Amino acid sequence: MEHSSAGQVKDDGVMGCDREREDLEAIDEIALNKRKDQTRQLGFIPGRFSVCKPENIKWGKRTDGSEIVLQTSVITDADNEIATWKKNVFLVPYGNTGRDLIDQVTSHINDWNNDANCQHIALKAAFVLLAVGLQKPGPKCKAKEHQELLSKRLIQWKDGEINKLLREVDDEPIKPLNRGTGEGIAYANFEPHKFSYLNITGIGSDLVLKDSECGLTCATTPSCFSFNLGVLSAFTGKVLCELLPSDVFNNSDKFVRSQNHHHYSITSPCTSWPCLNNGTCNAKYEDYGYVCICKRGFRGKHCEIDIDECTEGLHTCDKDAYCNNTAGSYMCACKAAFHGDGENCIPKSSDFSPFYCVVRDTNKEVSNPSK
Repeated sequence: MEHSSAGQVKDDGVMGCDREREDLEAIDEIALNKRKDQTRQLGFIPGRFSVCKPENIKWGKRTDGSEIVLQTSVITDADNEIATWKKNVFLVPYGNTGRDLIDQVTSHINDWNNDANCQHIALKAAFVLLAVGLQKPGPKCKAKEHQELLSKRLIQWKDGEINKLLREVDDEPIKPLNRGTGEGIAYANFEPHKFSYLNITGIGSDLVLKDSECGLTCATTPSCFSFNLGVLSAFTGKVLCELLPSDVFNNSDKFVRSQNHHHYSITSPCTSWPCLNNGTCNAKYEDYGYVCICKRGFRGKHCEIDIDECTEGLHTCDKDAYCNNTAGSYMCACKAAFHGDGENCIPKSSDFSPFYCVVRDTNKEVSNPSK
């Protein structure tokens, strides 16, 4: 892959930091030469030196011979994103495709090791390539599919289509649950919540040797969506596995701390609690999706929109009252010439004026409206 000294654009169209590099060498030429000599010594760790950090680099050439110029921020942003991904990669394939990947990664590492002008993002580029290049497209994909997919991704990488490649890979989430009905093997990806307990009625329990046994039982039980696992082993060396018919997202008020249990929930976008304003996240496990069930007064994909009952005519205020919208609700208040509770307003000059008398006895207090 061909790179350039990025930074400023020169008249001949070549982008670089040559002047900056020349200034650094002129200022500290002795130290720079000393570093080069020392790096030849076995076991020597060089000190920190200033590195040219251009905003753009030459990434390579297209088939028509034109230059591919890439902003270094593309690699930096991609590196920040893959840092949030879970490990989900396939092995490097055999053959030409696997060698091509290794050569490409080696090229980036050499750029860093040889003080190339793209040195400041070379290692990040290597890590990003490995992450996006080897991401599994699905739990049932075979080795041949891996090879074909990697070959396609390497072409996109060399063409500088990093953002497009990142989006395509990110749009291929692994489904966290398969019940094993019909074709396929039952599996589920569970996330542990250490020393926690979901206090709901279970659908069954048993003693198991490890958490994977409990997880597999849950995956093959259609009505199971999470489980509690005991921390302390019984005399048999086993722990208690309790299968549950729901999850923490629908029962957050019953999710408690426990020194004797760990809770396991199926991997879901609901883990990030995306539903706002006390909305409930309804996980669609087999599709790795979710739907927010909003509380009354809110709507939107994440329950982020407050419904204005006053302007939409969804209130119960009297025609002679003001309607004031509030977060998730509204308030009614009678106009100046009227009195009442806002839902029932009568003129202040009306002959009919209700009053309330309070009847007391030893056991209770009762309010009775009278004329």
